[in-house]
Amino acid sequence: MKRVPFTKKARAKFPMEDARDQVVKKAREMKRTLFTKKRNIKFPQEDPNTEAKLALIRKAAKLRGEIFKNLPCVSCLPNNDKNPNTVPHHILNKGNYDHLRFVLTNLLPLCYFHHSQAHDEEQNFRNFLQDNYLRHYRIYLNERDNRKPVKKTVESLTKIVADLQYYADHPLEAEQVIYEKD
Repeated sequence: MKRVPFTKKARAKFPMEDARDQVVKKAREMKRTLFTKKRNIKFPQEDPNTEAKLALIRKAAKLRGEIFKNLPCVSCLPNNDKNPNTVPHHILNKGNYDHLRFVLTNLLPLCYFHHSQAHDEEQNFRNFLQDNYLRHYRIYLNERDNRKPVKKTVESLTKIVADLQYYADHPLEAEQVIYEKD
């Protein structure tokens, strides 16, 4: 379907369109937009390492996924069900505790069912940790009030990737760290 631009005759039928066009034109003349006032906005300088940091974060997430790919669910293990379709569950969420995002002691492998259940029933999951994974529960208790914003540098992300690469290359050691009960 071919679009036909408005003619003067058609604009007379739609006066609101014409009024909006005038407002937009006037706003452009005043170097403003419709939604912001004219002001000198100073944008923070972009970090020149942003792309490198994002690449390292993606690599770390991929390595974390490789480590947890075939580990059995910690909730299914007591029932002797070895469900290998697991996802890493953050004991302290990565939104508020970004400094713990890739720390293996803050992660537990859970199947999809128990992962959604852990998010829905957080208190029951904490009780499960306290009963079965005391080491992880202690980390939860120590870190839950520590919501520190951490500025990630390329060096710190490189160290995280190196640690995760080590555990991806040595899965038995990763299992010892993850499943260690204290």
